[in-house]
Amino acid sequence: LDIARRRLRGAVLRLLSAGHHELAAEVSPLPDEPVEVHVFTGPVEHRARGLELLENRGVFCADFDGHLVTVGPWAEAVAGLRGGVSEPVGYADFGRAHRHAVRAAESAHPGELVRFGDVAGAGMLGLLHVEDALAYARSLLGPVVEHDRNGRGDLIVSLTEWLRHGQWDPAAARLGVHRHTLRNRIAKIAELTGRDVDSPGARAEFWFALQLLDQAANGPGDLPETRV
Repeated sequence: LDIARRRLRGAVLRLLSAGHHELAAEVSPLPDEPVEVHVFTGPVEHRARGLELLENRGVFCADFDGHLVTVGPWAEAVAGLRGGVSEPVGYADFGRAHRHAVRAAESAHPGELVRFGDVAGAGMLGLLHVEDALAYARSLLGPVVEHDRNGRGDLIVSLTEWLRHGQWDPAAARLGVHRHTLRNRIAKIAELTGRDVDSPGARAEFWFALQLLDQAANGPGDLPETRV
């Protein structure tokens, strides 16, 4: 009977995700609108324990698309799982709220519950998948960080100031070097990374990578080997 109920709740979530909220309400009673969608992601065994815990507390929940999903006022973290919470919505907007909750969960740490509003408020960096984004940032700036580690120039600091000011002279003045020195450093970065530093796209990639490594070095996932 428990297995049948879980399958039924999973089917209701699938109907809601597909936009069939009226049919979903006919299939099973739902919490009153507006509701928050909570998504918890992590190892299967942790999801199974979380599902049992929430069921015992009378929460509408189900294992849905590889996540533990709840609908309603529940707003607590689940041990061992990364959690995300959508904004309050009506069932007609369930699909969008579910996607937002998934995105928030991807930015959380195990045992943490993150609201999508906080992720969106953090700007575009907050919308990136943390592990994938950091891997890309390390790949892009790794040769530059290694160059600085060997004591052959302040390339990371120079790149940061150059991108922040957008002009050679102000950035060089901030660094206390001649602009030709700064130009040589940026040219070295282009050589090490294989990127065209005159391209707006490449500059945007550099800036995002710098911000990601800075967050990693100063946030919960401290990564001293990539500190900038």
